Parts: sequence; structure tokens; C-alpha cells
Amino acid sequence: MAIYGIIAFVIYGWVEFEAMAGVVDAIGGLLAFLGIFVTAIIGIQLLKSQSTIVMASFRASLAKGQMNADAIASSLSLLCGAILMLIPGYVTDAMGLLCFVPGLRTIIGSFIASKLNARTMTGMKTPFSSSPFGAGFTDGSSQQTTQNLFDEDSIQTSRPQTDDVIEGEFHEKK
Repeated sequence: MAIYGIIAFVIYGWVEFEAMAGVVDAIGGLLAFLGIFVTAIIGIQLLKSQSTIVMASFRASLAKGQMNADAIASSLSLLCGAILMLIPGYVTDAMGLLCFVPGLRTIIGSFIASKLNARTMTGMKTPFSSSPFGAGFTDGSSQQTTQNLFDEDSIQTSRPQTDDVIEGEFHEKK
């Protein structure tokens, strides 16, 4: 498996080198070098502006008591796009920009989430394996929970918040 990583790294380096050579031939060495820094700054600015929009959507869905899988997928895509924009090179910058496009952002984020979900399902440890939403991410259609890890008596179930239900003890005045 390590040999595939080495082969991928060599191919990546070759593609980045060829792309950089093409850009240097087109606009010159100094501008190509400055372009790498400019794309990193653009990536950071895109991350700041787009993440506020995604987080507002995520907070609104959480306030309704729902889990928005699209917001999670968009957040994953934005994070990967920002990381790709910070890595020097024009090919990674182009891939990073694709992660910021609103239509593609959800598709790319869903793909990343499904890969993370597949890793957690096969038993590999990832940062998301101990998620309160179950093993990996779900879109709400499947009810995966971690209830079997705990004693049934210690689990408090969460109910959707409605305006006509008041929790607590009731004492009627006479």
C-alpha cells in the first residue's frame, strides 16, 4: 500500500512541476512565484467568507432540531479546499477552487464524508469515529446511534423541540 502512496506523490510532483513550468513560460518566473502566494491568500479569504454562510445554515438547522448533512458536507469541502489552496502549486490551487464552488462543494464534501464513513465502518480510527451522531456521518435517513455502548438506564433521549411541550413537573393549583 505504501508503494501506491509513493507513486502518487511522484506523479503529483511531476504534474505540479509541469504546470509551474507552463505558467512560468506564460507569465514569467516572478509573477508565477507571486501567484502562489496570492492564491493562498485568496483561499484563506474564500474560506472565511464561505464558512460564515455554511455555519449560518448549520446553526439554523440545529436550532430546528435537525442535522443538516449538506452543511457538514460543505464544511468538509471548504476545509479541504482551503488546505489545497495553501499547498504551493497551481494544480492543487485549481482543485482547491473546485472545492469552493457551491454546487460542487456539496458533492465533494459528500464524497469525503462517505470515505470517512467507510473508514469508520471498517474499524479504522478517525477523528469522527467517536462522533455523537454515530459511526461516521449520516444524512438523517438511517438512525445510527451509539446507544449500545452505554447502559440503557443512563441514556437520555433527545426529543425535537416544539412550542407546545413544556418539560418539567406539573402541579395544578386548586
